[in-house]
Amino acid sequence: MNPSEQLFKKESYNVIGIEDEIRVDRLCHEILIQFHAGLVADKNSDPLISGSMARGADYFLRDYMIDRMQCNIFDINPELLRGFGGNWYIINNIDPSLKELAGILSGIKGFYNYSRIKGLLWQDMYESIAAICDNLAFFQERIESFLSLEGDGYLEWQKKCPLP
Repeated sequence: MNPSEQLFKKESYNVIGIEDEIRVDRLCHEILIQFHAGLVADKNSDPLISGSMARGADYFLRDYMIDRMQCNIFDINPELLRGFGGNWYIINNIDPSLKELAGILSGIKGFYNYSRIKGLLWQDMYESIAAICDNLAFFQERIESFLSLEGDGYLEWQKKCPLP
């Protein structure tokens, strides 16, 4: 199967070992280029916003889903997404902010809508993803509660939104 045939097949994104991780990372890079090109081609889309959305999706997909979780980017579920924004993003950034996270979430939502259109994701899963990405109050509370941690409060904070 050539790379362009693999691009829109869910099973092409399975990660089992290091070779798969490298292959899937490259494939993910290619699908993100297609996603970005689609955004840019949309006459109503601002090029800066399109680039920001693609970068946000890239961070989530390649750094979290592939590298950290080592899972297929289309095996997304609410727990993975909440764990990303409500835990992993916060503890892996020097200065986590809702503004930055909201941009990333916008990219995630846009990418999974693109994936839904391409037949890689069911409508109901997209709707769940969109609802989580739109729930900025949840992520704001997680950031604020992390930044105000004192003493040994980290374990309790983590229990409220654990990584899967």
